[in-house]
Amino acid sequence: MAAIVTLYKTFKDRYGLGSQLIDFVNKLMENPANPSLHVEPVVQAADKRVRTARVTQKYRAVLFELQGTRERQFVLIDVLNHDDAYDFATTKQLSFNHITGVTELKDVEAPISAAVTQEEIESRAKQLAAEKLAQLQAEEEAAKSAAESAAEEEKAPAVAEPTPATLLKAEGISEEALSDELGLSPLTVEILLTARTVADVEELLSTHPEWERNAVIGLMAGMSIAEIRADLRLDESRDQAARIEDHESDEAIIEGMKTPAGKMEFIVAPGQEDLESIISGGSFDAWRVYLHPNQQRAVEAQHSGSGRITGGAGTGKTVVVVHRTKHLLDQNPGARVLLTTYTRDLANALKTQMNLLDPDFPEASVHGAPGLWISGVDALVADVIRNSQPLEREKALRDNFGIDGTFTPKALDSREERNFWEESVAVKGGDLSPEKAHPTFLSQEYSTVILTHGVTDERSYLRVRRAGRGTPLSRAERKAVWATVEMFHAKCASARKLTFAALAVLAAHIVENRDSVRMFDHVLIDEAQDFHAGHWRFLRACVVEGPNDIFLAEDSHQRIYGQRLVLSHYGIHTRGRASTKLRVNYRTTAQNLGYASAILDGTEWIDSEEEVDDLHGYHSVRRGPAPTILQSASKSEEAEQVAALIAEWISTAEQDDTEISVGVLTRTRQRMTEISAQLGEHEVPLATGRITTAERPVSVMTMHNAKGLEFTHVVLADVSADALPQAYLMRGLAEAERDDSLQRERALLYVAASRARDLLVVSTIGEASALLPAEVTA
Repeated sequence: MAAIVTLYKTFKDRYGLGSQLIDFVNKLMENPANPSLHVEPVVQAADKRVRTARVTQKYRAVLFELQGTRERQFVLIDVLNHDDAYDFATTKQLSFNHITGVTELKDVEAPISAAVTQEEIESRAKQLAAEKLAQLQAEEEAAKSAAESAAEEEKAPAVAEPTPATLLKAEGISEEALSDELGLSPLTVEILLTARTVADVEELLSTHPEWERNAVIGLMAGMSIAEIRADLRLDESRDQAARIEDHESDEAIIEGMKTPAGKMEFIVAPGQEDLESIISGGSFDAWRVYLHPNQQRAVEAQHSGSGRITGGAGTGKTVVVVHRTKHLLDQNPGARVLLTTYTRDLANALKTQMNLLDPDFPEASVHGAPGLWISGVDALVADVIRNSQPLEREKALRDNFGIDGTFTPKALDSREERNFWEESVAVKGGDLSPEKAHPTFLSQEYSTVILTHGVTDERSYLRVRRAGRGTPLSRAERKAVWATVEMFHAKCASARKLTFAALAVLAAHIVENRDSVRMFDHVLIDEAQDFHAGHWRFLRACVVEGPNDIFLAEDSHQRIYGQRLVLSHYGIHTRGRASTKLRVNYRTTAQNLGYASAILDGTEWIDSEEEVDDLHGYHSVRRGPAPTILQSASKSEEAEQVAALIAEWISTAEQDDTEISVGVLTRTRQRMTEISAQLGEHEVPLATGRITTAERPVSVMTMHNAKGLEFTHVVLADVSADALPQAYLMRGLAEAERDDSLQRERALLYVAASRARDLLVVSTIGEASALLPAEVTA
């Protein structure tokens, strides 16, 4: 009789058995009674369901055998040396948490009999927690003593950190609520009540169930029990548990592994390809299999129209978008699906991830054909215009811009656009104040008001609502602005060029006015916060309105291009249940995350649904060293110090036989060129592009170009008062536009800081930027 095989999250081929281990798993699935497997119970084990089985003469697998009502299942935990496997098996227990409905793998010192009372269990938990805390505190004191003797430098008195128990009390969370409402184990509750610091809690829970660790870290970040239950989808699991009569049964264990939180620990019935990848430890990426329950909900959600995910940097928004793309294609392989993002580089990264998740995904032959088309949004706009008919372009140019012609317009670069606005307003701007005659103001007015609402004449412009525009315009000023826009269009016609936003509007008109059906059934968008008005009009025109038509991922804190827009202005509605917020950061350590988040303080962030976007509950599941501040008196000194740090990091990585990637990020292209040359003189192994290699693990790029990347080590170069914010960008702007520009500079610094996975270094030359957290600038 065949069986299902499930893998525990830490299962791996630690001894390099390769094909032998794969053959073992396949035999187990085909016929567990195969005599060569020697599947045997373990004497005096904590769990009567635990077994060992022969992989080779030397190695045995530790696994649990479960007999459900519909299936026989084996849960593979580890492969160890013969004697070690038996010892390991006696201390493991699979249990069903009746509060959460989640299956958990636990360490048990001895078999627990039914006669053991809850009081005795709690007493054991208190004793074990005390022993763990004592050991951890002894290690910390020893490390502290060594550090103090190694470096005797004066430091400001440390501010006492509130204990976890104090944090819980401040939120009104009782000991009973932790166990009875959240389902935390007695040991975990005791650790929370007695640990000195949050760091101690996270260290002591490192081997606890993944859902439990996530729940505790969420509590420490200020989330309520209700928010955590919703985030981990524990209410769904609890409802499922209520339908199971015997919580001690194999059936309960099987069902508990299939819950959203259970899938954080167990890979139920992996396919052959995933199985081989996991065992080989080669190309396997955790994100391909493990999704947070909140991510899984967003992937599988059925929307009557559009859907959205939001979340801070590193919360896995791109992972959700890629998984949802596969989900929609699995549901309907013949669907016409567009996966798009802001730049060509980001689109290439999406294609790489899609190939990793599903190497056989159905790729469309051309955009609009059945299958998946992956493209940067501007590249798709250009394709539509380039492949359009002359009559289509003629109508679109005339209807939208009052331009006569059938030419195929190209894109205005930023310098050309600025010159066109300056020349146009000089002739037609009348008595507009300098702030309202500023090219930046006019460009933003053009994109967010005129192109958004399809304004094509003065009368319409005089009546249109300018929602979101902080600088008011009188009727006379609107007339002057419209006259300037008409002159701007004339210059665009003469040059046969349009702004990128206007090109997207042109493409939208072409698509909308075709008799055929829209180009796509589903459109999925990553980095949506950076899309401009033209993009949204184009994408709305591309997809058939209906269930799951548009799905987007955004983070208003990472808006580094353009202006804040409101999705409802483009016929896209994602309020309420259509939106999911992600709060768990998987990339950045808690220390780096806290520093990056502090950059955002002091300003209000509004998302595309006109709602305040805060970082409540935003937390990391990783810990590491605090960011380092590097101070220099000159650019050459900065480069010398950075080169020395990188040399040290590379040397350490070589000794530890680990790979590193280093990103040196600058605000300007000029500083990027300068420090690249300086680091080269110090023989730093620089990569030739954005992507590092083992031989050349250091990449230098602007902060803008680092969007979508991550590095083990990041250096933010020249984060000085003269470099950030860029003063020239705000010179001559009205207050509202100046505030918006400053917010984008703050967002850019946040994006750059959040690229660091393990180590973050902030380098300043002279006076530090005022955008850095207060402790740095003080």
